[in-house]
Amino acid sequence: MQALILAAGMGTRLGPLTERSTKCMVRLHHRHLVEYLLDGLISIGVERAIFVVGHGASELRTLLGQQYAQLPIEYVENPDYQITNNIYSLALAAEHLCMADTLLIESDLIVDSAILAACANDPAPIVAAVASYQPWMEGTMTLLDSAGMVQHFVPKQEFDSRNRARYYKTVNIYKLSHKFSRECFLPQLHAHLTAAGPRVYYEEVFGRVVTQLLAPIKAIIVDGARWYEIDTAEDLYNAEQLFQQ
Repeated sequence: MQALILAAGMGTRLGPLTERSTKCMVRLHHRHLVEYLLDGLISIGVERAIFVVGHGASELRTLLGQQYAQLPIEYVENPDYQITNNIYSLALAAEHLCMADTLLIESDLIVDSAILAACANDPAPIVAAVASYQPWMEGTMTLLDSAGMVQHFVPKQEFDSRNRARYYKTVNIYKLSHKFSRECFLPQLHAHLTAAGPRVYYEEVFGRVVTQLLAPIKAIIVDGARWYEIDTAEDLYNAEQLFQQ
C-alpha cells in the first residue's frame, strides 16, 4: 500500500497563510498538517508516499526531503498548477497508480488514523471515505444505495438542499487497487481530461465510473471519527478545536 497525496494547489482562500506555502504546510497546534497526515500513514503501515507538488513545492521538499521518519517520500511536479486542477495533478502521477494499491488523499486534511486504516484494510478494490452531511460541509457529495455503494457523485453546483438528509460528503480519501487504476480509472481519467480540460475535478471521473456501471465503489462511512478539510481560516480554527492536543 502506498499513498498518493495531492499538494499542488494554491489554497488562495487561506490568504496570507498560503501566499508562499502549499496548504499542507499550514500549522495546526504548532505542527504542519502534512506531519499529522504522514504520522497517520506510518501508523497503518503505508510503505511510501508520493506527493504531487506545485505551489510552495520547495518549502515542502525542504521539510520532508526523501524520507520522513523512515517513510520514503517521492515527488511529482505539476508545473502548470496555476492553470490546472486536481484532475491534471492526478494524471501526472498515473504511472504511480499502476504500481501498487493506493490511498489517494488530498493534502488539506487532518484525519484520525482510524479513517485511513478503515480505507486501507477494507477488502473492496475501490473505496471512498464519506461522512453524513453536516451544515459546515461543502464540496462533492455522494448518494448511496441500500448496499452502501456509491450510486452518484454530486458536484457542488448540483447540491440540492432537499436531499441533504441523503447526502454523504466525500472526505477526499479513496483506496484504489492498482488493477482498477490501470484498467478502468486511468483510461476514464485521460478521456475526461481530453473532453473537459485540465481545470475540472477528478471526482467527475469517479462519477463516470459509477454512472456508467464500470466498477462498484464502496462507501466507508466514517461518522464518529474526526476529520476536517481546511480551506479557510475559519476551517483551521474549527479543526484546532476538534483536534485539541
